[in-house]
Amino acid sequence: MKRLGTVILIILALLVLAVSCKDDKPQTPSLIITFNANGGTGSMESQTITGSGTLEPCKFTRESMRFTGWNTASDGSGASFAEGASVSTSSMTGNITLYAQWVFDFVFTITYDKNSEEAYGTTEPSVHTYGVAKPLTPNGYDVPGCVFAGWNTKADGSGTSYYDGENVTAIEGATPAGVILYAMWGDEVTFIPNGPGCVIPSKIVVPGSAYGALPAGPEWEGYTFQGWFTASDGGTEVTAETIVTNVMSHALYAHWEGVTYTVSYHANDDAATGTMASSSHIYGTAKALTSNGFSNNLYSFAGWTTNPDGTGTAYTDGESVSNLTTVEGGVVDLYAKWTPTWTTGTYTVSSDITIPNRVVVSGTVTLVLNAGKTLTVPKGINVPGGSSLTITGTGTLLAELTDTGGWYDKLNAAIGGDGKVGDESRKTSGIITINSGTIIASVPDGSSGAAIGSADYGGDSGAVTINGGNVTANAYNGAAIGRGSSAKTINIIINGGTVTAEGKNYGCGIGNASEFSGNDASVSINGGTVRATGGSRSGVYGIGGTLGGSALLQVSTSGVSWADYDGSTRTRYMKTK
Repeated sequence: MKRLGTVILIILALLVLAVSCKDDKPQTPSLIITFNANGGTGSMESQTITGSGTLEPCKFTRESMRFTGWNTASDGSGASFAEGASVSTSSMTGNITLYAQWVFDFVFTITYDKNSEEAYGTTEPSVHTYGVAKPLTPNGYDVPGCVFAGWNTKADGSGTSYYDGENVTAIEGATPAGVILYAMWGDEVTFIPNGPGCVIPSKIVVPGSAYGALPAGPEWEGYTFQGWFTASDGGTEVTAETIVTNVMSHALYAHWEGVTYTVSYHANDDAATGTMASSSHIYGTAKALTSNGFSNNLYSFAGWTTNPDGTGTAYTDGESVSNLTTVEGGVVDLYAKWTPTWTTGTYTVSSDITIPNRVVVSGTVTLVLNAGKTLTVPKGINVPGGSSLTITGTGTLLAELTDTGGWYDKLNAAIGGDGKVGDESRKTSGIITINSGTIIASVPDGSSGAAIGSADYGGDSGAVTINGGNVTANAYNGAAIGRGSSAKTINIIINGGTVTAEGKNYGCGIGNASEFSGNDASVSINGGTVRATGGSRSGVYGIGGTLGGSALLQVSTSGVSWADYDGSTRTRYMKTK
């Protein structure tokens, strides 16, 4: 009996061990799937898949739509599964919901509404399958004075728009019962550049709607685009947000504003005085330059130039200008141009100064030589017929021409006529009066003009009067003081001062040059101390001369040794009556 009990115990132990081993075996996971109609109708039981299996066929339906599969997200953004797809619990477990996915799947008819009582013509309806591309029927309507601007799902244009003949797969709001598209009638807007020469494409707009994007302004050098306006001048500005009120085709005009720039004025000479403020200008708008406010002793203002050296574009004083630069905020620099032209007035030598160009006297001019100051004019001073120059003061004037010019320069007088110009009045000396100062005037060897007096080929008239000062004059073929080699008559009057006049070659000291006879100089010496010597050629003398009782006249044949004038009728310096 005891043995039997032991056997039973052993059997029970074995059974427990077997059950224990069976529970340790891995269990196959299960997947529970819930199906959602996602807008459709019908019902489906949940599906449990252990290991692997295929999805149940879709039993849902949805009007005018076709089932396309399942997705773990209602909007189709999750994982997708085709109908009857295989699934495995090795890749997913637990509970999931699959949402039916739908697409429209129906045939619909598009009816085209002319949307205007004034429209005429016909546009045939078109039949479409949802999701299948097909073009819209081309527009067959027309409205006088308007432009067809496409179709819209709303009569007022607030719906979805489609262009004429557009290839569509669906129409907003379409159902199996059909859909209506309304013709949109607009205006053609023409864009006028209103200045620059370019072509801008037109645009169609719909009355009652905003203009929408407008073309960018074309480029126009010197101008800034200000926008589009209803008139070429003035009018109302139109922007993208402006509502179209014009029911007919119309034009919009570009408006422009010239760039703003500044003109800066420069004296252009350290000796010049005065100040000038810059002036503001607008491109395309005429405005006068500021009148010159600088002054420059012994020079006359001759306008402005764009380069300091006088080259570039020239402008007169106060000239009206409009387009000096196309740069917004740009600065145009203008430089004063100074010329040694002395117009009527008084000119004072207050410092040592050299004027490199030939000075021209125009009008009635007084030259004041301040004490201790020297004015050097290496090309001399032209005092043409009709003008006068009076020299006063105690300073020095050096008018010593050098042999650096061309042949025509050798016809000039150092102070007086100008032989190289075509103007006859400039060849003839005007009125030259010397009251005081130290005056040294000379022309180089080979020259034909007088030192003080006429140029070669000078015309009638002209006068030289010396009332005082220390005057030294040297010439070659012209008289030292008198007429040029081939010049006509001139009057010389000496009332005082110390005068030394030396002629060379054909020139006498005071009076004529004898290369051509018959052109007489009138000489009157009424006072002062005068020394004169004539040229080396025979027959060099002054004609018609008189000698006042208080005058001291000394003569020389060499210019070195001087003796009192003895009244000789033919000398190498001058001849008296």
